[in-house]
Amino acid sequence: MELDGRDASVAFLRDLVDRFPHNVALIQTAAEFLREEQPDEAERLVRRLVEFNPVDPWARRELAIVLTIQRRFDEALEEITAAIPLDPTNSVSYSIHGRILETLTRLPE
Repeated sequence: MELDGRDASVAFLRDLVDRFPHNVALIQTAAEFLREEQPDEAERLVRRLVEFNPVDPWARRELAIVLTIQRRFDEALEEITAAIPLDPTNSVSYSIHGRILETLTRLPE
């Protein structure tokens, strides 16, 4: 089997997501894979998960991360604020919230 690199991986993931549009684990994997280099596409995927299940804390956290990467901090804060009560014992949500506030130099909050 020949390895074709990241572009081939992205194409393969897109094809799988198109073939299995309701597979949550697959959409999560694709969103995480695309997060840094193609945050707009990652956002589209994560928003699909939020549509499927608006109370999914992972999807809300991931959307906050993707929005932060896009420097859309107000929207990111809204999403992470929505995520925290959905899974209040998950420290990742608080960490993401803190990173967003740190980026905005709002540490006292």
